[in-house]
Amino acid sequence: MGYLTDVAVVEALSGTDKLVVNAGNKVRQITFNNLNKSIDVLNEKELMQVAFYTDFDEDGQTILKQGGNLAIVDYIYSRGGNYIMNNTGYCAKLNASDPTKFIDGTPAPLDGTNGHEMTMLPDYYYLVETRPNGKPRYWVSLKDIGGKYQPVQWMGTHKGYMDGTRLVSRSGVVPSGGLTLSAFTTAARVNGADWGLANYTMRKTLALMFFSKYNTTLSQGGSIVGNGMSGIGSTYSDCRNIPTGKANSLGDGTGYVDVMDAAGNRVGSVSVFGVKDPFGQIWEHVGGIICVGNKFYISDVNTDPIDGVPNWQGMRICDRLETGSGSFITNMQWGEHADMLAKAVGGSSTTYYTDGYWYSTSGRVVFWGGGAYDGALCGLVCAVSDYVFSYAYASFGARLGFYGSEKIVSGSKLISM
Repeated sequence: MGYLTDVAVVEALSGTDKLVVNAGNKVRQITFNNLNKSIDVLNEKELMQVAFYTDFDEDGQTILKQGGNLAIVDYIYSRGGNYIMNNTGYCAKLNASDPTKFIDGTPAPLDGTNGHEMTMLPDYYYLVETRPNGKPRYWVSLKDIGGKYQPVQWMGTHKGYMDGTRLVSRSGVVPSGGLTLSAFTTAARVNGADWGLANYTMRKTLALMFFSKYNTTLSQGGSIVGNGMSGIGSTYSDCRNIPTGKANSLGDGTGYVDVMDAAGNRVGSVSVFGVKDPFGQIWEHVGGIICVGNKFYISDVNTDPIDGVPNWQGMRICDRLETGSGSFITNMQWGEHADMLAKAVGGSSTTYYTDGYWYSTSGRVVFWGGGAYDGALCGLVCAVSDYVFSYAYASFGARLGFYGSEKIVSGSKLISM
């Protein structure tokens, strides 16, 4: 054989073409197909060291299989938690188990005097991999693993309250309802241009953090967060006026505390990684998502609501299920963005994803979590998309989101500002 420079050049390789390699210090040949398989094995081994995975078989079971480096699960998700943040983005971390204090020991007022109670959802990398059975494997890591990067997100710790013309996040107040998506968005921006409504990606992230941390899709009705204020054991009218902050004792944690409704019934107030009552009591308007026909339009920026197909920065499109309204979700859209939007329904409150989905072809806005009318259909991925753009009702509220650059300071510094 002549010099390699004399060999004809090919434009592509087929799977059965062979490459010459050094294997075991001997010259060998390997097909292109087998080379790719070997690279995939090496990638999988590396992933196992730097990431952990959760398998979503969507076969009716609520217990999820996990693997990889499970030792890093707690660390990745513990990097968030509860803060007080003022309107200009200055914020201070609250004590993880006692939010009446900052981590520097300074007493923390939870009445809105020095800012909103906000929860940081930490940043991480994730990858959705399709397994040989066609089902998703969800990888999470602090290292770039070839999927997507989820930046830090700031979500209101509590359901929103209208303090005059502005939407706030604070303890000790009854969540507000009765405004349209546009009106709630305007009220959020009274705090400043970087403020808006908590968006769909925040809801998706919170649900996936719960699923992968606790290896279960049973986000409502199980032993971890209980029924919440879902109307189970209570009624809408009896738990509608329970004020925010009842689960503050859980701090950054996940769980629930028993509280009494207006009729003396025992119900639960929930915390999920510090976000309080993300389902139950009243529904919440969702920012960054609009539905038209059989499509969802999604953006992670602080969007302007629009009744129609938007033209948002960085917008992407996801399929919208248009059948089985009012049923329990069995399959999610998934895709590379791990979309927690229903793909199929037909489950129950104890199988598959255990939460409900509603639709209407005329629906434009999206609400999340479920209210006390909805019972077992509530949960971290419960969604409704069957209301028109101008819809406003007392049992539909909202939650703050912050989209600016945070400036973390000590508690004493924040109080002095």
